[in-house]
Amino acid sequence: MIVQACINGARPSGFHPRLPLTAEAIAYDGASCVTAGAAELHIQ
Repeated sequence: MIVQACINGARPSGFHPRLPLTAEAIAYDGASCVTAGAAELHIQ
C-alpha cells in the first residue's frame, strides 16, 4: 500500500485558512505528512 498526501490541490486561497500556498508552508506540511507515514506527496 502507498499512502499519498495531496497537500494543496487546485484550491483558491479562500478555501481554508490553513491551506498551504507558499513554498515554506507546502514544505512544512509535506514534511509533516511524511513523518505521519506518507510515501508520496502530490503538489500542485
